[in-house]
Amino acid sequence: MVQEKIPRAWRQAKIIAVTKPGKDHSIAANCRPMPLLPMRFKAMERLFLHRISPTLDDTIVVEQAGFRHGRGTCDQVLALITFIENGFQRNQKTGVIFLDLAAAYARRHSLALGHSSKTFHNPSTMLSTRLRQTLTSSHWQKVPETRHQKNGLPLGSVLSPSLFNVYVNELPQTALTKFICADDIWLGA
Repeated sequence: MVQEKIPRAWRQAKIIAVTKPGKDHSIAANCRPMPLLPMRFKAMERLFLHRISPTLDDTIVVEQAGFRHGRGTCDQVLALITFIENGFQRNQKTGVIFLDLAAAYARRHSLALGHSSKTFHNPSTMLSTRLRQTLTSSHWQKVPETRHQKNGLPLGSVLSPSLFNVYVNELPQTALTKFICADDIWLGA
């Protein structure tokens, strides 16, 4: 029986903190974590994404425009404006609720992906066994401690946007009209 193992070095991201423009670099909240992933792992993820994309494209709700080929924020803004204008033409009042899922990537607790392939029987395991090691900005020194990523979607992963769409796809149905672009959700009535 062949064991499917991904080398530890492939799963380990080196995290550097990049200061947001015009912000004080000594405050951690002003920095964005930027993961540096091994190229072999990124190539493997791209191959896997290429394999599952047709299934995902057929599964993701039509309201989701974020992280999809040929669709984006501008499409959703135009659709929302059209929705409001149509209500105005019918002399109806239109209300819109704007939701932003704060830290949506970081708070996703589990990865649910039921797709299997000949390469990996359990793709969730491939993503949930991620490791990270932080590099400090002073002389780019390694912090000796390597930690496991316990929750959230992996930073820097080419699979994360598609997996986030799977997560948003699980939102309950409503009587309101939904406009979704990544982690921004607009509900209109």
